[in-house]
Amino acid sequence: MMASMGHGTSMSSVPWSSAAGAFVAMWTMMMVAMMLPSLWPTLRRYHRALEALGIPRSGLQTLIVGVAYTGVWAAIGILAFVLTVILGAPALRSSAIAHIAPLVTGGVIVGAGALQLTRWKAHHLAHCRDVMSTHEMSSVTARSRWCDGVRLGVHCTMSCLGPMATLLAVGMMDVRAMAVVTAAITAERVVPSGARVARATGAVALGAGVLVLARAIGLAGLR
Repeated sequence: MMASMGHGTSMSSVPWSSAAGAFVAMWTMMMVAMMLPSLWPTLRRYHRALEALGIPRSGLQTLIVGVAYTGVWAAIGILAFVLTVILGAPALRSSAIAHIAPLVTGGVIVGAGALQLTRWKAHHLAHCRDVMSTHEMSSVTARSRWCDGVRLGVHCTMSCLGPMATLLAVGMMDVRAMAVVTAAITAERVVPSGARVARATGAVALGAGVLVLARAIGLAGLR
């Protein structure tokens, strides 16, 4: 689980502020690396739309959108840090908790897969894929661009909730899991039938989660 991500962060050896800052910085860099393949085409379309509208300094304004988008993921990183601290508490590392960890992992994966099939997911994914309307982009202020980036970031984080929950359940530092989740997120944003891709990955996650649960229940029965 996510506790493994923060394993090297000892609350007793470093100040909370330093530990939180290091965690959020690492989290943000990881998220940027994972989201860039799908974010870049969106920012490129956004930049072209600004140019078509004759918006001055379109490159700088697009950069503001990207920075605001990254800021949303950084804010999510703060919540992730708090969760890491909770999951890393000694009471949660007891043998009793360890026995149900596989069940929790399987349950999270099943829930993440089911979320991929919902209208809620489709709604946020649609906003991730579409550039804002001409009316929304017509303003030339930096504040408007920042709001556009935050809006895009919120839709993206909500859309990524299922895949990210799966990644956290499997292990945030698992490079193979990161690669699979990155590929899934990118595909549902850039291919023409992104909604179908999202449903397909949801079905795969559901199947994998059921297998993890079945294995965990089987192991529990052998004890």
